[in-house]
Amino acid sequence: MLLLGLSSIADAEVTVGGAVGAGGQGEATYSAVEARLDASWGAGRVGLGARGVWLDGELRTSDWDGWKAIRALRLFEMHDPSHGFAVAAGGLAPAQLGHVADGYRATLDDRPRTGVRGALNTKHLALGVELDDVIDPHLIGGSIEVGTTWIGCASATVDPAGVGAVEGCLARRWARTGARLDAGGGVVGERLEEGNGAAAIGFIRGAFDARGVRWTAELEARAGSGSLGGLFGPLHRIEAHVRETGLGAAASFGAINDRGWVRIGVRHRGLGPIATASVGAPAGRYVQVAGWIAASREATAGAAELRVAWAKRLTSAIEVGRIYDVEAMDVTPRWTATAWFAVQQAWREP
Repeated sequence: MLLLGLSSIADAEVTVGGAVGAGGQGEATYSAVEARLDASWGAGRVGLGARGVWLDGELRTSDWDGWKAIRALRLFEMHDPSHGFAVAAGGLAPAQLGHVADGYRATLDDRPRTGVRGALNTKHLALGVELDDVIDPHLIGGSIEVGTTWIGCASATVDPAGVGAVEGCLARRWARTGARLDAGGGVVGERLEEGNGAAAIGFIRGAFDARGVRWTAELEARAGSGSLGGLFGPLHRIEAHVRETGLGAAASFGAINDRGWVRIGVRHRGLGPIATASVGAPAGRYVQVAGWIAASREATAGAAELRVAWAKRLTSAIEVGRIYDVEAMDVTPRWTATAWFAVQQAWREP
């Protein structure tokens, strides 16, 4: 019914596909089968997918217990450019919420996650809300910016496990066609696993377009107590946050165009330094590649994928990663490598 309904929408494209994968995860053998249904039309996209995973020949049934079946929704996007509204659901991109969530990832393992994100952008208002996982949330948050030349901003995030952060800030914006620069400061308050913290923050961030590329950069400094930065960073699910007193700092740089992106960052926190990098080239006709890494003194997580289209309907991929099963009692790192072979068929409604 879904296939027939979407096919009736003008300019709709529907793709049905399946894949098999085999490899290793830690000391266990890994095998999987996956079925997918994807559809796109003028205002949005939707993707459904179900994957069965066998570790050492035993089916991992915990992926689909009870309400976890909602994780078959891998992708949903709907946008209205005329009103600046957009909503997304499924496996979300890393969260950036003010200065309280910096590159947070819901997925540090190979289990499906279904989150929800919404945004509203007008000339005088930018509003965002986010829930990282509707089944097992670790981040519930939002952010708001009001103004054009002088920007009032606020953001807040909470982990139901008992930690959270809230920020209030004021910034001056200089903008022209293809370029923008913000400079400002504010206060961040945090509730940690042991005690509370408060820190003053100053920041400069900018973006400009040149030769078909959007370049971005941000510098940040903090002084006070708390996590001193990165409470909801890329390793939040496996890091234990403690209260520290002192200074924190961060820097990030990025570039993006219609063929791919690269972003690197480094942050000094109460937990010590953490470095991040993300790169992708997803627009190639025959070859696509993407990867990310986050590394601190105590933990390192990351993943990379190389995908090759051999024919119109046949693709293969190699995935490697260092992951953490955050649903296990003992959260320990493990290496994983999987080779995938997929076939798909697409239909387009003129």
